[in-house]
Formats: sequence, structure tokens, C-alpha cells
Amino acid sequence: MKLRNLVAFAHDIVAAAVAWIGAYALRLNFDIHEPFVAAIQTHTPWVILLQALILYRLELYTGIWRYASVSDLRRIMSAAALGALGVAAAIVIFRLQGIPRSVVVLYPILLAVLMGGSRFTYRIWKEGRWLRPDQLERKRAVILGAGEVGSSLARSLATSRDLHVIGFFDDDERKVGLDGLQHAGPH
Repeated sequence: MKLRNLVAFAHDIVAAAVAWIGAYALRLNFDIHEPFVAAIQTHTPWVILLQALILYRLELYTGIWRYASVSDLRRIMSAAALGALGVAAAIVIFRLQGIPRSVVVLYPILLAVLMGGSRFTYRIWKEGRWLRPDQLERKRAVILGAGEVGSSLARSLATSRDLHVIGFFDDDERKVGLDGLQHAGPH
């Protein structure tokens, strides 16, 4: 694994721990007390290990966060769901105590939000899509054609310091109202 992939993997392991503890915190209205403190301390290490194995097997660390895509989000959702199923199976098989059922439901939701949110926040930041003062001075541009080439051009111009794409022109009425960066292409 490359260094950036190890950093991403470490981030996701921390996200798994935060999601697991956060699920307890939400379930208990941020008033965590015994016996749940002991359950968190006992169960968190194996939940992290289980999630780490799942994350590694789903090959989430082959891409670059700057190019996080919908397929990455699908893999994140799959990893979170498989983690929840693994935890549920462990509860049944080993008859574990102190894990509320709502924690098993909240955990994958929080994990997906933490992992997916951080990737897409990073992508937005790297692409410069947050409004900055220098973006106000860019010239507005309209792209003729909302197909694959127009969509590719719009993605390329998203990082431009000179031009800001405000829309597309296309003679295909089925493309009216669609976001050209995501939906353009043959229909």
C-alpha cells in the first residue's frame, strides 16, 4: 500500500471507532454509563478489526480521494452494511451482551456518513468548488452539447481559475434540467 492509501485506511479505521462509539452516544442520548462503558471498551477493538478486514477486502484504497465517485460511495455503503451484518452475526453467535440493537442500526449509517462525507468534502475542496473570492471574478461559460464530451469539458473547467460553467445548451429535450456533470451521456 502507498502512503496515501495507508493514511486513508487509518482514517477509515478511526471513522469505524468514532461511528461505533457515536452510535452508543446517540442511542443513550450522550449519557453513556455502566454497563455500556464496559461494553464499548470490550467490543470496540473487535468491531474495528472486523471493519478493517471488510474495508481492505472491498478494495477501497485503490483510488484517490480527489476523484471519489459514486462507485466509491457504493463500496463505502457495502463496507458499512457488511460491518453491521458482521456485528449482528457476532452478537448472535457469541451471545454478546450490552450492545443495543439500535447501535447495530446506527453504526453503519454513521460510518457511511463519516467515510463518504470526508471523501467528498476533500474532493470538493481539491476541485475548488467552494465559493472563493477569486471565483466571483471568473468569466461565465455555457457549453454547447450536454453529452459525454460536454460533461468531460465541464469537469475539466471545474478547476479553471478563468472560467465558470453556468449551463449547457443541447437540442435533446430529455437532457433539460439534468446536471451535466453527472447525468450527461447517451439516454
